[in-house]
Amino acid sequence: MKKLAIFCISTFLILLICLFTYNSKAAFSIGDVNGDGKISANDYILVKKSILGISSLTGDNRTRADINFDNKISSQDYILIKKIMLNQISVPTFTPVPVTPAPTATSTPTLTPAPTATPEPKPTRIHFLNTGGSNAFLLESNGHYALIDASNPYEQGTSWDEPEATSVGKVIKYLKNLGVTKLDVIIASHSHSDHIGGMEKIATNFVGSGTKYYYRTYSTDNSDDVLHPDWDNKGFYERSISAMKKAGAELVEVTKKDPYIVLGDFEISIMNTSTPRDNEYSNINGKKYVYGENKNSLAVYVKYGNFKTLIAGDMEMEDEMDVANSVGDIDILQMGHHGLYTSSSQEYIKTLKPNYVIIPTDNFDLSNDITRFSSIRLAQRNGAQVYLTTKTKDAVVFNCVSNTCSVTSNDALVNFTIERKDNSPWEKVTYSGKSAWFYYNGSIYVEDDWVKYDGKYYHFSNRGQMEVGWQEITWSGGTNWFYFDLNNGDMLTGWQKLSWKGGTNWFYFDSDNGSMLTGWQKIKWSGGTNWFYFDPTDGYMYTNTTKTIDGKSYTFNSDGVCTSSGC
Repeated sequence: MKKLAIFCISTFLILLICLFTYNSKAAFSIGDVNGDGKISANDYILVKKSILGISSLTGDNRTRADINFDNKISSQDYILIKKIMLNQISVPTFTPVPVTPAPTATSTPTLTPAPTATPEPKPTRIHFLNTGGSNAFLLESNGHYALIDASNPYEQGTSWDEPEATSVGKVIKYLKNLGVTKLDVIIASHSHSDHIGGMEKIATNFVGSGTKYYYRTYSTDNSDDVLHPDWDNKGFYERSISAMKKAGAELVEVTKKDPYIVLGDFEISIMNTSTPRDNEYSNINGKKYVYGENKNSLAVYVKYGNFKTLIAGDMEMEDEMDVANSVGDIDILQMGHHGLYTSSSQEYIKTLKPNYVIIPTDNFDLSNDITRFSSIRLAQRNGAQVYLTTKTKDAVVFNCVSNTCSVTSNDALVNFTIERKDNSPWEKVTYSGKSAWFYYNGSIYVEDDWVKYDGKYYHFSNRGQMEVGWQEITWSGGTNWFYFDLNNGDMLTGWQKLSWKGGTNWFYFDSDNGSMLTGWQKIKWSGGTNWFYFDPTDGYMYTNTTKTIDGKSYTFNSDGVCTSSGC
């Protein structure tokens, strides 16, 4: 009788505990962190503040914030709560786990199995691959993968095929070495062969059911097809679409709405989906064509906790400020269009304030006339580290842990040698044996403009370098030739004996504005004041010759003085 009483009492207590456990969970509305009866942005903010360490959640609030029931508050919870707010998923339901009664004294003891090893968490990383001057970037998080662009074609029988090291051949090898068997997401920024040339092979190797392929439609009246028919943009676009379909990918055409994607711990937004390309045209031989594919380039904005990355594709200056103003400060910037002067204005750099700048280029030379070094220097001056993908063997990699990311190696870091005198605005930059002068005005580096310094005039290119030698410049007085000293960049005026088109001749530059003079000029010189004639096209002075000018014959002596009557 005593044993029966004990059994009844213990059974009643167990049932009471079960009831209390169920009701305590059921009383909570999962996601309603602040307990106000609704799931809103206020709940999302509380979760995010907890993750960032700004404030903490305890008791009921913490229980309601644990959306995925893993007994911790993490980025997964605030991603889920955001999806609930956007009506992308329903509120998760807590299923109570039955409480097993403790064994009675007469129960046969059971052996508890040894705990199994907890699997090691899979990494979250951003990979900027070295594929020469082309683009291929990989996002990796918790066993999920997204590829942004696929480099050049490789062994595909096209005129644009590249060696393995600078093509999709390198991408395939890199992904396989990581153990990637299928990509969750593929994004084609735009239809140039150095971005989507390898998509066919990517489809063959890494695409299956569940893969999503994001792309923008290729226009049939594209100016690229007229100006550069050998680029075969349309062919690469059509073959990529066909290969993705055949491999079983879901095709997602990116239109005006910015798509939002969750990939492991990454939040991905595809941006620059509505550009001036949609309503502005190039006029070629009297016919309207939409601007080329760079005006069609998507940008990809990636968030990992409070760490932000902008992958700009080949987005151009006319479009980039809308994106910059939308995202604000970022951590990593992939410099648009391989660092060329068509992208990445200094205003853009100042708005984004990147901590790291990644440039996928194989043409990084201070003596070239295509790279926007002024923006690169501004980013560095403001504290950013600049990396060239081509300086590393395989990729510039960022490892992401606890809501921040850090670069794993500095082998691709660009280290300029900077020479600057005290508070002088002048700055001499040297890299790989080449040097260039820049002028910092306190806010930005001077570009495509004149500077007067210590009574001398200087001109700076649209890449920010001080110009030397012959330069044809459009200014307020028109478009003229100027000459700048090869050593110090001073604009020259008056008489100058200079090399031009394989020879050496005398030229005369306006004493006030420095423009090269042509045609008839009456000039005071050491021999008096005389008429001279300078070639209308090339500007050199006629000497020791007789020329017919405007239907009349004129003779010029060894000093260039016109000796004919009527001069």
